[in-house]
Amino acid sequence: MDDLPYGIFSPTLQGAYTRKLILKAGVAYGAIFGLSFALFTWGLDSLVLGANGAAQAWIKIWVGLPLVLLVCSLAGWLGALSPNTLVAVAVWAVAGAFLGVISGHVPFEGRNLATWLLEPRLWGEEIYAYNNSAAIRTTLIVIISIVFGFFIGFVESLAVQWAWDRKKLDGRLGLGSWFALCIAIPLAIIPALAINGLMNQPLRISQVAVGEVLNAVLKGEVDESMGSSYRSFKPFLDYITPNYTTQFVTFSSETGTWYSAYVDIAFDNGLVLRCAASGNNVLYCENFNQRLLGWANDLVHAGLYGERLWEDAKVKRLAVDDTVIAWLSAHGDQFSENYVVIRDSQEGGWVFVTVKFDTGFAMSCRLRQAAPAVIDQCIEAN
Repeated sequence: MDDLPYGIFSPTLQGAYTRKLILKAGVAYGAIFGLSFALFTWGLDSLVLGANGAAQAWIKIWVGLPLVLLVCSLAGWLGALSPNTLVAVAVWAVAGAFLGVISGHVPFEGRNLATWLLEPRLWGEEIYAYNNSAAIRTTLIVIISIVFGFFIGFVESLAVQWAWDRKKLDGRLGLGSWFALCIAIPLAIIPALAINGLMNQPLRISQVAVGEVLNAVLKGEVDESMGSSYRSFKPFLDYITPNYTTQFVTFSSETGTWYSAYVDIAFDNGLVLRCAASGNNVLYCENFNQRLLGWANDLVHAGLYGERLWEDAKVKRLAVDDTVIAWLSAHGDQFSENYVVIRDSQEGGWVFVTVKFDTGFAMSCRLRQAAPAVIDQCIEAN
């Protein structure tokens, strides 16, 4: 058997060639763990979201995977630099902290960045808000990841040793070496399960609930246990289609909890529904196209006549920023009572609506949130 070159089994590294092989094995261990961690953490989450029609279902893994691979590959390399196992343990504890922070922020700041690139008109806006609940959950994830990092570091010392023992005769990592390093794969399951339970599953529960009920309705697999969830879609049975996309709008609780939320569904025939969900139950859905049309009518009326009809509603479902009211007043002379309303695009809970008048003038307004929805911008459309 070859001289033992690594960690608790050997006090020295034997030459530059041996050192290079050990470092290569360390980087490979880290990369395998990082890839597995990303797939278990965001890949499965993306599959569930994609199966229920979620827009940008894979965005978290595209954002998180490069960061995780960088952190874990570097940790594997640093852990293999020293023959002291405690170094690898310490390095992976620090790496665990970084992984926890990344896992807690990718669903928010990470998705924000991706959304800005997809829709430059939203650049700099907080599309997915990192609130107090997210901060608490991220702290718990960081603690769990640090603790588990100790174990990942210790296993690296063993895995690199096993990889060395199974190297080819020419000194390169053999098939047995790579199998030994793949012990990192099951190690990624435990932290991924923690992240799923604390972060991913609570974030997707409302969107998945809407998708599952809608899929059941489309397939005719409705039973009495669905109750209000089925009744939410019943008025729209003649209009819904199998091709649709769901958008997470916002959580509906003012306490910062993630149990209730609003979800929009856009069908390929132009119908858009806004649904309220609580846990696994869909409470109700409304025709969001009609709601947008009514709000656009109020904006046009404000520009033409200076009246704020939304303020007279019994239920305050719309708020309009003062800057928008001032803009409407300044441009009202270009409005008319003949116009069409077009829902341009939507990213998360942010919707762009264009109003085109027969005068040739057009305005683009931006709407966000729900209950109440907020119109925070109107500009002249190109």
